[in-house]
Amino acid sequence: MRTRKVGFGTLNACGGINNKIDDVYELMKDRRMDVLCVNDTKMKDSGGATKHGFLESYWSGVEQCQRRCRSVGSILSERLHECVNSYSYAPDM
Repeated sequence: MRTRKVGFGTLNACGGINNKIDDVYELMKDRRMDVLCVNDTKMKDSGGATKHGFLESYWSGVEQCQRRCRSVGSILSERLHECVNSYSYAPDM
């Protein structure tokens, strides 16, 4: 069995990720991260997946009528994204 290292990190987006997304992707590339968990993304809608170059991001947001908070996401490298068959985020408890 062959094993490989997986780079893992966490990030508080502090006020949203939309205007920082290119910097976040560059950070992952520079630090050779395979998984980055992001909180405080300030995303709206129920969630989605977005491809950016060799990275794939999955996120869960809030309804359009709600204040943008509590949203989270994860960004995967290409080699780990290829292993994803499906995804879902649990609703707020």
